[in-house]
Amino acid sequence: MNKFLTLISLVVLLIFTGCTNSGTPTYSGKDYSQIKEILVGDIIEVRYVAIEGEGLGTVLGAVIGGVLGSTMGRGSGKTLTTLGGAVVGGVAGKELNKKEAQELVVTLDSGKDIVVISKGTNFAVGERVRIIKNGNDVASVKRVIN
Repeated sequence: MNKFLTLISLVVLLIFTGCTNSGTPTYSGKDYSQIKEILVGDIIEVRYVAIEGEGLGTVLGAVIGGVLGSTMGRGSGKTLTTLGGAVVGGVAGKELNKKEAQELVVTLDSGKDIVVISKGTNFAVGERVRIIKNGNDVASVKRVIN
């Protein structure tokens, strides 16, 4: 019964974790009131990259793996399965936390070339983009529709 409850908890946690990203840009309390700069230009080069997460997936995976591992084995075997579960969960969490992204080289209308990383997008060379810059941070990258 304990193993069943642990498994159900894991499934529910994974479902809710997957539902947290709505795709809507989110600004922190201080960012929404700052002036942002709009940059417009043409993509001249695209390279696919992966972005490592902030570490929450690794920690969460290790904790869940450790809890699941602790439900198996007896004595020193229980310790080994707990440690093994934590290690495997941590590695799996780190991999699941990676996000697909594109590194875009953009020639701005001003003639300057910049490089910007855009998560979860599918841009191609020759497309025109609008970049919203917040200080040195990129708030968004969108296609310019003519």
